[in-house]
Amino acid sequence: MQRDYNGAIGPYSQALELEKVNPKLEKSLWYVMIDNLGMSYGITGDLQKGQGKPLTTAPARIDLPHLLLQLGVHVRRDGQGHGSGDYLKKAFEYKANVLPGEDSPIRARTKASRN
Repeated sequence: MQRDYNGAIGPYSQALELEKVNPKLEKSLWYVMIDNLGMSYGITGDLQKGQGKPLTTAPARIDLPHLLLQLGVHVRRDGQGHGSGDYLKKAFEYKANVLPGEDSPIRARTKASRN
């Protein structure tokens, strides 16, 4: 909220490491944490870490379409393109899963395509 994205990376990274060892956050808070960490990396210019580090920690826990799409892009950029389609399919499968107040990027894209 303070737009100190560089300063947010440390605390979010620390929280991510704690969650890897002993998961305690409820699912929606875990999503917010990894999304905010990824956004902080991205806004500060480290796109590789922004899409990769947070999302690859526990891809089996991910069932939000925008995070699955980001994970697919990361896998593709990392030269592991053979797995990127799986994440895209999963994103479509979970397109209705969104946090309260958010729109699915797939649903939004589909609506825009029709207009």
